[in-house]
Amino acid sequence: MAILVEQLTVVVRREAIERCIFGGWERFQALTEDHAPCWDGCLAGASFATALEVRRFIAILEGYGLQFEDDGTCQDIAVLDQYEGLWVPCTWLVLGRLPLDADELTVKAVWLDPKLISTKNHPIHPSVAVPVEWTYAGSFSELDAQLTQRHAVVELIFQRCEPLEDVYLDPDTGCERRYPASTDPEVLHHRGQCLLKGDAGHALDPLHGMLWLEAAANLGHLSARHGLGLVYSLGLHGIACDEVAAAHHYRIAAEAGFAASQNNLADMYQHGRGVARSIPEAVYWATRSAEQGEAFAYTTLAELRATDAGFAHDDATLYQWLLLAVRNLPRGRTLKTMQEAAQALERRAHSTDLARGRELAERWAPLKPTDHRMGELDSRKDVGTGADETSPTTPTRTRSVVVRGDAALSTLRH
Repeated sequence: MAILVEQLTVVVRREAIERCIFGGWERFQALTEDHAPCWDGCLAGASFATALEVRRFIAILEGYGLQFEDDGTCQDIAVLDQYEGLWVPCTWLVLGRLPLDADELTVKAVWLDPKLISTKNHPIHPSVAVPVEWTYAGSFSELDAQLTQRHAVVELIFQRCEPLEDVYLDPDTGCERRYPASTDPEVLHHRGQCLLKGDAGHALDPLHGMLWLEAAANLGHLSARHGLGLVYSLGLHGIACDEVAAAHHYRIAAEAGFAASQNNLADMYQHGRGVARSIPEAVYWATRSAEQGEAFAYTTLAELRATDAGFAHDDATLYQWLLLAVRNLPRGRTLKTMQEAAQALERRAHSTDLARGRELAERWAPLKPTDHRMGELDSRKDVGTGADETSPTTPTRTRSVVVRGDAALSTLRH
């Protein structure tokens, strides 16, 4: 048999456990009860999340008399990284991928070298031993398979989906390649973007691109959700502008903490686009976005302060947001506008207010910096006509339909 390898797996020879640990397998189970122990008759294993946990466990085993390594090779104990393999060379283990029972799914597994055992009494890995209550769905093995497929398909051109398979074209060989039908939101998001824009060798197909983006969004991909809002709000790629749909998608991502969507939703509340105009809501969402370090949210808050939005006159706070915007915005028209606004304020405001504004800007630090930053295209000052250069002249009519869970893919796979 063989045992499952996930995260950092410590593998111990059975004979060493029986030789050194009083209580044998039962005692080993007690030592590893919080680390998914498994056993195949020849080997025992336990999984750990960090190298520190592994070293502590090895120290415990060595306290019982087991030996980790000698002269650069494993003795009684081996450590396998799910992605990198053995920590130390081992002459008594074989690492590979094996089918999971009768399923077509495969997992990383390790087994004792067949030359060291009698196959009459110990079959050579007809199945993989896994921890009690372990399931493939949601496991690190499933994540590993998703990452492997994710890295493979980004180099391919999506052709079509079949009930159980996704079919791609290999641009280097001109041959079709088939993979299990993906429910990985990152793969679906990439596919949607390629079809929406006609990128990476894909034919331009905005309608199907939007459907795949929505499938990814409904599986929890916040960048895909934000992308839907952006396309609908600006009418990009030939998709008809639909501000109500845009606000709907922005709100879902905003409530999940996506900074760019929070700011775009604030903009819609500020100007009454797709939602009823509400300055308190605009301030709320722009502030949530600014707290994550979103530079365009500083712009929104500066604009709200500069306009008649119900605030008390406060040049110091206005100057704070202008300075933060100027210091953090990418190059573009929005940055130039904020620079001009800051210069105008410097000419008219009292020096005390300007000094206070500088102090506030220096003391500002995001509560939760985000990795998801808006680009210049997200700025409402760059909307223009609401179509990009490659968009068809006639907007494509499409609609936004929110579908939860696995049903998100049903209309695309049948």
